[in-house]
Amino acid sequence: MADKLFDAIQYGGILTDPALPPYNDFSDAYANNKGTYITFQHEPSGKTVRFKAFITAFNETFKSDWTSQSVYGRADPIHMFKQTRRSISLSFVAPAASSGEAYENLGRIQSLAKFLYPTYVDVQGAQTISQSPLVRLRVMNLLSRNDGEKFPYGVTLHDPESPDSNLRASPITQYGDYLTSAGGSQGLLGIIQNVTFNHNLQGDHGVIDPAPGVIIPKLLEVNLSFDVIHEHPVGWNEEGGFGTALLPPESSIPDIDPDLLAASEGIEAAAAGVLEVTAAMDAAQDAASANWAAQLDGIVIPAAEAAEDGDSVDTSVGGVGGG
Repeated sequence: MADKLFDAIQYGGILTDPALPPYNDFSDAYANNKGTYITFQHEPSGKTVRFKAFITAFNETFKSDWTSQSVYGRADPIHMFKQTRRSISLSFVAPAASSGEAYENLGRIQSLAKFLYPTYVDVQGAQTISQSPLVRLRVMNLLSRNDGEKFPYGVTLHDPESPDSNLRASPITQYGDYLTSAGGSQGLLGIIQNVTFNHNLQGDHGVIDPAPGVIIPKLLEVNLSFDVIHEHPVGWNEEGGFGTALLPPESSIPDIDPDLLAASEGIEAAAAGVLEVTAAMDAAQDAASANWAAQLDGIVIPAAEAAEDGDSVDTSVGGVGGG
């Protein structure tokens, strides 16, 4: 039998009466049998660390980045799309049913902390970074690698008109397939922006002190931010399908409609013309402002020059020619 992923007493720490049945932690059985755990895989080394899914917060943010250009005479700016970013905020706790499991949990967060450091190589006596600390994160079916129409959660909803046979399948079949295949084996590739470990040394949780000078937290809290790296282009195709394979095979790429191409080029030319007109109007406005400033200087400068020559200048109303 393969080793269990979670075993609260494999490092000891439980003293039981021999007359009683062996101690079993229910959360171990639930995580092992149901697969309810969080997985971190360090991409450069392939090493993995897992935690039972005592999740306290799981939030996703999809943020679209746009560049906006304000145009003279338009009520709204012109928006140019750049990219869509996906980020994860995850919080969970690692409780201990024994001093041995508390020790193991401390080792698990120790491994996770190591995943935030790069891989070095020795180049002529100098330590040089060879690989960045990329990580794959998997949170059961909620966070795993799903491509094509199943992005991002692996769900397919019934669509009788779709060219994809998976989407044309009956709703009952789709749900059954999801239950057996959801959450693929691979986590999402990304970077851990930051991770915080709360050891809960105070309060009701406290610590275990198995030996002089040694304390082990009973309950660890983990909070982290994770930015997803999309491994394939993600978006819609011209047929209205969504997926990661945006282009059909080269042999089946249709010719571009000349009228459509001409219309597209005309739109781009018109947009460029609007920007040129806007720039010209801005330049004209700047020139007018400069000309007005120059005229004002022409009025003030002679008086200043006269003052510099020692002549008094009467600038009061009616003062010119007043004897």
